[in-house]
Amino acid sequence: MLVDDSSVTDAAAYGVRVPADDAWTAQLYELPYDAGPLLSFERFAEVVAQGPEKASARAEAARAKYQDDEPAEMYIGQADRRNQSFLTGIALSGGGNRP
Repeated sequence: MLVDDSSVTDAAAYGVRVPADDAWTAQLYELPYDAGPLLSFERFAEVVAQGPEKASARAEAARAKYQDDEPAEMYIGQADRRNQSFLTGIALSGGGNRP
């Protein structure tokens, strides 16, 4: 398995029979791009542990469900985080000045 800074980028099985291709497909389609490498690895391992039949079904289901649309982002972006912090600061400072 090859993991980069964002996700599992490739997987292959050598000398063992595991559904590596199906597990890779499932984690690719089921997780949004911002899920990160740890969650991608966990999802890959979870699907491998299900065995060949369930892994194949899960990969096909994920491919069918998310072929045209990606899953929703898991985390807010940097601009949204700044806006959230700004609004939180306004709310906290404005609330303390009430008579």
